[in-house]
Amino acid sequence: MKLHFTLADPAGNKTALVPENEQTAPRRREISRRLMEDCALGIEQVGFYDESAAPPHLQMMGGEFCGNAARSFGLMLAKKRGMQEGYLDISVSGAQQPLKVHIMGEDASVHLSTEHSFSSIALPGGERLPVAELPGISHIIAEGLPADPLTLAPILQAAQEQLSAPAVGVLFWDAERRFLRPAVCVWEQGSTVFESSCGSGSLALAIYLKREVQSGGCSMSIAQPGGRIRVVLQKLDGALVSCKIGGEVALTEQEAEIAE
Repeated sequence: MKLHFTLADPAGNKTALVPENEQTAPRRREISRRLMEDCALGIEQVGFYDESAAPPHLQMMGGEFCGNAARSFGLMLAKKRGMQEGYLDISVSGAQQPLKVHIMGEDASVHLSTEHSFSSIALPGGERLPVAELPGISHIIAEGLPADPLTLAPILQAAQEQLSAPAVGVLFWDAERRFLRPAVCVWEQGSTVFESSCGSGSLALAIYLKREVQSGGCSMSIAQPGGRIRVVLQKLDGALVSCKIGGEVALTEQEAEIAE
């Protein structure tokens, strides 16, 4: 099967946007695995889209939520419609309500749900790490810990036992360098990737770092291996009243051969 798809590059977090049809729908897991195994493409995640849905829908490979994929999907739709600037609505797996994407040329920002909560997980040695739980994904704040597979493994083990979200991010945050190294595990897909950037992880980190702010606007540009993601929060009387992530996205059309 020859597969035509859009390759999105939001701050290095390369995402394959695959049209949903009778050929791709029953083979999501296999298609996702094969695309992510293609080292030449460097794909970190896969989403399947239905442009005819109202609003257009993006289903991530494991039913998780992804902010970078959401804004990439919005930009792809805008390009198809010849739209250079403006707003459009989409729906994404893991999000309970439609999302609004703001397009400004090659820059795509997505307004996200303000729903969140804080918890923690216990590691095998007894240490506890804070967790910022968002719709469709939970993010563990691993501040000051080395971003390597040996450190990641026991954190994911604890997460699998203690958290219920379809995907988990581990945010290795270097506060001194102001640098984020995200890793994301999607349970259903069986994939764990040290990502070049993470949109929902950027939001979760910003919400956590600004948790003591009572009122006003907060803006952060979070550096990650693949680039920067912009996060804008608005708080009132300690409550988060609006939030969005954004930045430039590069889109290219690709094709791949998927064995029958």
